[in-house]
Amino acid sequence: MVRKLGYLLMRPAFQSLKRRVDYAEYGGAPLVGINGISIISHGRSSDRAIKNAIRVAAELAKSEVNKHLRADIEKNMELTRAK
Repeated sequence: MVRKLGYLLMRPAFQSLKRRVDYAEYGGAPLVGINGISIISHGRSSDRAIKNAIRVAAELAKSEVNKHLRADIEKNMELTRAK
């Protein structure tokens, strides 16, 4: 009985953790170092994973992540040269 009660109390935390580590939730990993947005997915990704990879790519494009990465890299290169 105590185990069941413990499980019920911990269930939301376990579900949250499962979503955070589930690759299908993100669809893959961003490939950096290219002039564009690319998400690398596993060859046997599910429909859900592919859908989420497309969603993540669209979010990255909308937020102009490449522009921000380029600016940060250029700023750090200037700091390195100044030393």
